[in-house]
Amino acid sequence: LLGDGKGGFAPARSYKVGDSPLSLAVADFNGDEKPDVAVPNRDSENISVLMGDGAGGLAVSSNYAVGDFPRALAAADLNRDGKLDLAVSGFPKQIAVILGDGRGRFGPPALFEAGDGPRAVGVGDFNQDGHLDVIIGNEHSADVSLLLGDGQGRFDSPHHFKTGDGPSFLAVHDFNQDGHLDVAVVNRDSDTVSVLLGDGRGRFAAAVNYAVGRGPSGIAAGDFNQDGRMDLATANLFSANVSILLGNGPGGFSQAVSFDTGRGPFSVVAADFNQEGNLDLATANTGAASVSLLLGDGRGRFAAPHDLVAGETAAVLVAADFNQDNYADIAVVNFGSATVAVFTGDGRGGFAPAVHYGAEAATRGVVAADFNGDGKPDLAVANRDSDTVSILINSYGGR
Repeated sequence: LLGDGKGGFAPARSYKVGDSPLSLAVADFNGDEKPDVAVPNRDSENISVLMGDGAGGLAVSSNYAVGDFPRALAAADLNRDGKLDLAVSGFPKQIAVILGDGRGRFGPPALFEAGDGPRAVGVGDFNQDGHLDVIIGNEHSADVSLLLGDGQGRFDSPHHFKTGDGPSFLAVHDFNQDGHLDVAVVNRDSDTVSVLLGDGRGRFAAAVNYAVGRGPSGIAAGDFNQDGRMDLATANLFSANVSILLGNGPGGFSQAVSFDTGRGPFSVVAADFNQEGNLDLATANTGAASVSLLLGDGRGRFAAPHDLVAGETAAVLVAADFNQDNYADIAVVNFGSATVAVFTGDGRGGFAPAVHYGAEAATRGVVAADFNGDGKPDLAVANRDSDTVSILINSYGGR
């Protein structure tokens, strides 16, 4: 969808990909400084890569076989040649790595062992050797797999570290500020967040598990109490709330405090919606067809939610300044109604009623990026049931 800069967007342009695209990544895969799109297609067992033309269009996709049921991917330079590659999760006990040539093409997949049911994927230099490593959350084996990279696109046998049950999402950050990467994992089936502190040599301390609400399904990191330490927020699908874990600096977190949202929060984003200098939260609520806005006080507490009417099965949201008034706006994809709802913020924590834009069937992931080079954020949406990616271009003409 291309936006009009007043929060409006031109009609969606849709592009065929493989069967059942579940998410998407936006990056410059061919080195022309224009954003391209990669999507994992669960049912056709491949990755589609679409080159952006810089004018809001995408070329016909190139498809790359990667193995069974790809679900998530990460783009990074895994072999240190200055060109972006892809790490893909979703296979029974493996991940795939496909290396890019810098011209928008990718080589055959190299498969590497992981745990059982790999889902979430992250990238970072966990052993501080200058080479990127890959970390995977494994739903069925209740652990994360760390695969150490050699800088040439190959990876060692995985090291497995236990988490809670059903690890579904992860966040990579230096939570204890010791210069080594750590990982926080959302465990959907045990209603916990596992925090694993890295030693900078490719190992983690035993996970510390923190109870959150029921059915955590999304995570956001930010400094919610302005103490210079990273905190965590989870969207809890079955308890209709968000849980806040405040970081203590050494890598530990306080007991979770929960704040109500609408029914069925599936995802959460953090941004300063009222320009008070504090991070606020917004959740997409699948059960209530709404977005809940929770304003932060800068001390780790949040006001009662203000609910915005979105669309059927509001699932995933993103915050950006779509109308270029220097205030954060919100876009949410509505899985059930195959639309994108855009709310423009007033900088005081208020939002105009949603403007709805058609996408295609079963909208899933959404990413904001400038696809036509005009300096304004556009939207890319993955549509699972129509096997397409939609681009909505921002057409704002000025303040």
